[in-house]
Amino acid sequence: MKSKLIAMLLTLCCRLYSNKKGTSAVEFAIIVLPFLLLCFLCLEASRYFWNASQIQNALIKVVRESSFQQSLTTTYVVDKVKASLANLDSAKLSVTASIVKTSTTELDLTINYQFVSALPLFTNSIPIIRSTKITLLTEF
Repeated sequence: MKSKLIAMLLTLCCRLYSNKKGTSAVEFAIIVLPFLLLCFLCLEASRYFWNASQIQNALIKVVRESSFQQSLTTTYVVDKVKASLANLDSAKLSVTASIVKTSTTELDLTINYQFVSALPLFTNSIPIIRSTKITLLTEF
């Protein structure tokens, strides 16, 4: 009885080992999920770096334009930043600017954007923070 059972198991194993139908489908099923996850992670990383680049470029542009303004106000700087970043979600964007006028003008500008991934795996937002503090000459 035991020998019959062992013989049946051996023939079944030999039959399964020799039958190669469906191996490609199994291999594809094993590989496709990590591959797609890697592709979507690359896309999300690209979105993050694109947003960070947009924020950095807006910061540089606004500081450059502010250096030529005679009467610089915080509302001017904040409005310029928000206009430069109109393609980003304004609800996740916060801009703070402070101007100290003495013999020179000091501009302290901080842009904070909460990046939210489109993938449902990542529910936390990732902050993108860019800030600068520059001294502008008041006389040309």
